[in-house]
Amino acid sequence: MIGPYILYPMNFSNAEKIYLGIGGNQGAIINTIDSVIESLLNHSKIAHLQISRYYLTSPVGGPPQGHYINAVIAFDTLLEPLELLHFTQSIEQKLGKQKKMINGPRTIDIDILFFGNRIIEEKNLQVPHPRFQNRLFVLKPLHDLINQISTYKCTFEIDQLLKDFINTNSELVLPIDECFCMYKMALMC
Repeated sequence: MIGPYILYPMNFSNAEKIYLGIGGNQGAIINTIDSVIESLLNHSKIAHLQISRYYLTSPVGGPPQGHYINAVIAFDTLLEPLELLHFTQSIEQKLGKQKKMINGPRTIDIDILFFGNRIIEEKNLQVPHPRFQNRLFVLKPLHDLINQISTYKCTFEIDQLLKDFINTNSELVLPIDECFCMYKMALMC
């Protein structure tokens, strides 16, 4: 008999903290988000995942379409930024994302919101995400995980960003558990 084996994880002391925004509004989106989480968990250079609550959110911009489910995932990684971008894009492709129109309906969208304290200006990757402060569907789940985040240039107070947020789109952002309770109460009436 060979074994038992003890697998020692990679040394994550030099890892960077990542925050991803994820969401979609087509298909079995909760299962799709769960598949994203599973893919991240199975990557050898990713560890210590944290997941916000899932939120039911209204679409922002684009054509008329159904509500989204959004969340934020935090983790430590040894990947470089463009490696992580390519990995998340491969997950999106595997899960059936087809880019048809800007802000249009989608099965899944994965955005890198923060990559450690780096500021990244690449053709296909801008970090911090350039519109995170203007998206309640990002700020609420991000706030579930952290209240303050810093880059080399500045510090973002998520509490303050939420207080200052001007909801010009009447954006709906409700935790899924609250939506379920509201639904059950409506059925009782």
